[in-house]
Amino acid sequence: MEFFNPHLYDLANPELWVAAGLFLFLGICVFVGVPKLVADQLDAKAARIQSELDEAARLRAEGFEVFVPHEQFAEQKFMRSDGDSTADEVYAVDLAGVMGANAVLAWLDGTQVDDGTSVEIGIFSRLAAQDPARYKGIIGLSTDMRVARRKGLVPADGINLFVVGAIRASGEVVWSVDEAVAALIRLRDRR
Repeated sequence: MEFFNPHLYDLANPELWVAAGLFLFLGICVFVGVPKLVADQLDAKAARIQSELDEAARLRAEGFEVFVPHEQFAEQKFMRSDGDSTADEVYAVDLAGVMGANAVLAWLDGTQVDDGTSVEIGIFSRLAAQDPARYKGIIGLSTDMRVARRKGLVPADGINLFVVGAIRASGEVVWSVDEAVAALIRLRDRR
């Protein structure tokens, strides 16, 4: 067996040093808590999605019709080996939801605004500019403390300037779910 070959344990054998380096690297990763960091990031993403779903339920209770992409499909459904239909199907479902809405509540949490959220904001901003009677506006919601700490200190409170400009063209940025609900009610009641 190759494992019991004495040459394998010879200090001049480069394979020994590659294996030792790999085990050292993996040990350091475990020691500094990389597995926990990865698990925490996955938990945070799941918590954010659950929060969006909870807020959608709250808005429905307030009498709003709500489109949440996470409710329309499980992203795993679209993960196929061909890969081509994934983007097309996600785009078609999300675009139909955005175009069917009369207002958008966009979650701005995170160190950067989510790419998909930015696209939705851009599309809806254009729709609102073309038909403001149909497309009421956009409410940007930031509850992330990393962003809130910059509030009032830097342009657009540290959120991407283009994204904030698109939001403010027909709406506003708010800092709590309660403010978001109030802003959506104002948009709904606006004639």
